[in-house]
Amino acid sequence: MSISFTTAFTTAGLVYDVEDPDSDQPIIYFDIECPIGPTTSGTFRLMAYPQIGPLGDEYVRFCITPLYAAEEGEDISPLALIMSQMNNDLVDACLSFDHDRDLCLICDRPLPTFTAATVTQTIAHLQATIELIYRAFNGDTYDEDTDAEELEPATLAERFRTALYEDLALDYSVESLERFEFNVDNEHRTFLRDEDLLTANVRTFGAYIGEVLVRHGLGRWDLADPLEDSVVVVGSRRYQPMRMARAFLESDQALRPSAMVQRALTR
Repeated sequence: MSISFTTAFTTAGLVYDVEDPDSDQPIIYFDIECPIGPTTSGTFRLMAYPQIGPLGDEYVRFCITPLYAAEEGEDISPLALIMSQMNNDLVDACLSFDHDRDLCLICDRPLPTFTAATVTQTIAHLQATIELIYRAFNGDTYDEDTDAEELEPATLAERFRTALYEDLALDYSVESLERFEFNVDNEHRTFLRDEDLLTANVRTFGAYIGEVLVRHGLGRWDLADPLEDSVVVVGSRRYQPMRMARAFLESDQALRPSAMVQRALTR
């Protein structure tokens, strides 16, 4: 169990600490940075460890604790209310209190299909989730129209995914790119003639395309200014996902991003 579990984190390129590396249930610790306001970020300690459920199902639990550390004597009832509301809306994650009354964030992933791509995808998902949680903690004063140029591609991609998840089941697969392309062709292409709307969709859809390459091709972002010039490096090849997105969204005659991504992943 521990070999495949720890190898996935190593392959994902993470620097981490391991507790009880020779046991059947090693615990991996590492830090992730997440936006917690319009101009501020926070560093959170994340631990991950394999578990066996009551029915014998094996999974990896990701846990951030404390996500918020309550002060001694602090009334946590307002926090508990927010937690209850957030748990109704969160996808693939949940909030709870630990024995110290600190708030923690939990996310489970099946162990039999656990890979480096799973690690990368889960971390990006948790980063985007933490951002949403802190917006709720701050009374949602984080402006919804914060310039997308200021956000990391993984966060933009997760916003894109969650905004359309229920209708299109976006799961960072090549097939999900095809579903979005079909949706644009059949329902939304005329709306994209507005330049502001087009630019916003180029950034979010482009970030999503890039994250498909990152997660399935073990690629990495090479960010640029402006963001639209950013590339994803897969092996020795460089791809420009936001330019792929713009070409497709501007013209139904352009090569489809799903086809380019599929070709990149099979080389």
